[in-house]
Amino acid sequence: RGSPPLPGGTAAGEYPMPALVREFVDGRLSETRRHELHARAARPLLTATEPRERWEGVYHLLEAGKIAEAARFLDSEGAPILDCVAAEEIATLLQGHAVGEEDANAYFVFAEILGDSLRIRGHLGPALFQYAHARGIADASHQIGRLPRLLRKMASIERCRNHYAKALGYLIEAQGYLAQEKNSAEMTEVLRELALVEQGLGHLDEAASRLDEAVDLATELSDRSTLARALLALGSLEVERGHRTEGLNYHLEAVRVAGRSGDLTEIARAHVVIGSTLAELQRLDEALGHLNEGLVLARVLGNLRLTAYATLNRAAVLLDLGRHQDAVEPLREAKGYLDILEEPDTLAVLKVNEGQLQMALGHWSRAEQTWDQAMRALRGLDNPAELARSLKRIGEFYLGAGKLGHARTHLLEALSASRKVGNTALTIEIEGALRRIPESELLRPSA
Repeated sequence: RGSPPLPGGTAAGEYPMPALVREFVDGRLSETRRHELHARAARPLLTATEPRERWEGVYHLLEAGKIAEAARFLDSEGAPILDCVAAEEIATLLQGHAVGEEDANAYFVFAEILGDSLRIRGHLGPALFQYAHARGIADASHQIGRLPRLLRKMASIERCRNHYAKALGYLIEAQGYLAQEKNSAEMTEVLRELALVEQGLGHLDEAASRLDEAVDLATELSDRSTLARALLALGSLEVERGHRTEGLNYHLEAVRVAGRSGDLTEIARAHVVIGSTLAELQRLDEALGHLNEGLVLARVLGNLRLTAYATLNRAAVLLDLGRHQDAVEPLREAKGYLDILEEPDTLAVLKVNEGQLQMALGHWSRAEQTWDQAMRALRGLDNPAELARSLKRIGEFYLGAGKLGHARTHLLEALSASRKVGNTALTIEIEGALRRIPESELLRPSA
């Protein structure tokens, strides 16, 4: 059997039952009586306000042998519950209960949720395989309404890997199904994912239009978790366009909305994003506080991608604060996470940070080699926004060290990339850095 979802025991009504007592009682009950007691315990929990208690209700349904009923419950309102439960716990519980292929609905729901668990833990290849398996079940049982959500999740994985064409293909297919099966909640998520793909490609106006529509839809639906996600994406887009204060305001609203929803995943994500935005505004101590809070939650949830980003951004803030030795371990941890996730642009950003650390330790040759590796990787990807930011950072490192030729080369390339994206604030900062270089050096022909 799967282990109970709450450490130390379960609860039915007002009566806690420690794990050792429960196991002793279980061993003295007939199977029928045990099922009956679990079914009775499930009833009040499934209507509880707290997502964790509803998840405990699912545990009791499964222990009562009511697989189909548990699947229907998860299908109807699973996302808020699963976003508040550790991914490892989800996998352990679901894998402990066999589901027959004859029950297509339960088989599909469990396959999709196991895919979610794999994705959250950073196993992207197996997650895609699991989603493809779920898609096959939906196709075979003619459950067309389930396909848009699966396709959107597959697109999200491909986007994170910088496979924008594949992601776009999945999303266009999802839109086609949504034109047949009206589902405003899923359309909101597909619009947000489309915006993130367009943002990655540098098409910021198109992305803004998608996100405005997604926020309006989520507001109409009164879906707080979806609204929090849309607001975070909109805020990040505004930061990308150079409107950092406006972006931060969207992010702060998102964390308030997520807090009211009780969605721990969105709360964690919001803190990580707020920390990153505050770092761009050079409010480093505040940034560190939000990143620490997001990191704690991400680790509790077992969300590897959120943990990776929180750890990476925390290391970057520590470096900018001059706490170089404190940044060593977070950088090492972030590299381990990102090696699992296989996100090329984020790995390149990690290398920029590693180069910054080598520079601070006085290892200039190592720093330059690391930065060269990072820039080669970013130039091979279609992500001009990240290229501009990273080139600016490296150019400023060279400028601070008096290496004006290298500074000029990186800053001029950063300026071109920033103008391509349309990030006004970043462009102004790059132009300010270039003004610190003597005109004679700026006019010198490139080598």
